[in-house]
Amino acid sequence: MAAPLLRYGDCFDFACVFQRWSGRFRAFTACILRGSAFQSDVVDLLEHPIARVRSIQQEPKRIHSRAVYKGRDYDIVGTTYDSRTGQVTFPPQLTTAQRQTLRESLARPPQSETQQFLRLQRDWIPRILSCYSNSPTRLVLTPVPRGPFGGLPGFSMTYQAIFPSVMSNGAAFSLPDRTFDFLEKPEFYFDGYHLNAKGRQKFTETLVAELVGHLASDDSHPHLNSGSKLVADRVP
Repeated sequence: MAAPLLRYGDCFDFACVFQRWSGRFRAFTACILRGSAFQSDVVDLLEHPIARVRSIQQEPKRIHSRAVYKGRDYDIVGTTYDSRTGQVTFPPQLTTAQRQTLRESLARPPQSETQQFLRLQRDWIPRILSCYSNSPTRLVLTPVPRGPFGGLPGFSMTYQAIFPSVMSNGAAFSLPDRTFDFLEKPEFYFDGYHLNAKGRQKFTETLVAELVGHLASDDSHPHLNSGSKLVADRVP
C-alpha cells in the first residue's frame, strides 16, 4: 500500500526495512513498477465488481461506526500474573479469545524481532522529525499503556537508550514517562492489548489535558518553542 505513494529515490530505503530478501524484492519492485502494487486490487475488482460497488456504498456507515465507537464495556479483573514464574490465572468469565490474547501478550518476542524493531525506530523517527524541523506542525511523542500488568521484564526500553544523541527539535515535544502508568491495570483492559471503554475514556482525558497544558505553556513562553527537549518514552 505504501509503495505507490513513495518517490523513486525512496525505493532502496523502503526495501531495506524488510528483513527477508523476498520481502525486500517485492517492496522494491512495487516501488519501481507501481502498477504491480495495484495488480491484486484490479483483479479483485474485475472478478467481483458488484461486491466492490456495495463495499464502496457501505463505507460511510463503516466510517460512522468507527467514529462513534466508545470501546467495550467489560474488563479482565481477576486475572493475575506472576512475573517470577510466568504463571497466569484467569477468572471464569473470560472467553477463550481473551485468554489467548493475554497469553500472547505475555510471551517474550524473539530477540531478532526486538532488534529489528529498535533499528527501525533509530532509523526512521529521526527522519520524520527532520522533515518537520522547519514546519509549524507540532509532533508529540507519547508513552502508551504497556498492558494490564505494566512493563514486563525485558519488554520495555526507554527512548533515551534508543536515541542517545538526538538533538533538540522545535517541532516535537514529549509527554512525561509515567503519564499513563495508572492505566496499566486489568480493570482498564478487555484483553491483553486493548483498553476497554473506561480505559479509553481516561486515556483521552489525560492526553488532552497534557497536550492543552503543554501547548498553553508554550504559548505563554514563546522562547521555549525553539529549544524543546526531545525525550521520548519507551518502545510500545
